[in-house]
Amino acid sequence: MSPSLLLNNNTDSLSEVAALNTTLAELQTEYDAYISSSRGIEEELEAGLAEALASSQTSEIERDEALAAAAAARTEVNNGAAALRRIEEELRISRAGFRNGERIIEEREQRCRALEQENEMLTDEALEALERCALLEGEAEEAAERNEAEVRQYREEILALKGDILHLQSKLAEMESKDTTTLPLDVDGPDVSDLVGTSDALADFNDWITKNIVKKFGFTKVTCCLGI
Repeated sequence: MSPSLLLNNNTDSLSEVAALNTTLAELQTEYDAYISSSRGIEEELEAGLAEALASSQTSEIERDEALAAAAAARTEVNNGAAALRRIEEELRISRAGFRNGERIIEEREQRCRALEQENEMLTDEALEALERCALLEGEAEEAAERNEAEVRQYREEILALKGDILHLQSKLAEMESKDTTTLPLDVDGPDVSDLVGTSDALADFNDWITKNIVKKFGFTKVTCCLGI
């Protein structure tokens, strides 16, 4: 190869080398920029990762807190539901008690009305009984007055009969002390003058006593009145 050609070739090579060096420098510059950019990106990524980690930790805390709050809320809801069920049960019991109270009140009102009607009937019966009692008291007073009059009359008749009996006893005693064959018998009774001193006279006299004294006043026997 001739020197000129070699020189030309070298010149071309140098030009190429220079171009390559320029390209390389540009590439180096781009590489350095890329590296710088990559480092910035890495730093941003690291910062973002750190922020993400922090945010993730914060999110986990917030999530835990949210879960705890949700659990607490769920517990409150469950407690509220249980309380609501208790209130509903108490309300049902209260309604049942209210209905039972209404039934008891109605039964008592019916009983009160029945007692009022019964009281009215008893009051009417009591008034009628009082009227009957007043009538009976009047009748009893009248009967008592009649009985008193009859008792006075009976007492007067008994006293009169006692006087007659005493008179008869004295007459009999006089008859016994005298001769009975000739003594007439002066009494308000049957005529026994022809039978004086005989058993027939005493029998006839006892019949008269029985009819007029014993049967009228309930004496048991003649001898009880006459003492013989």
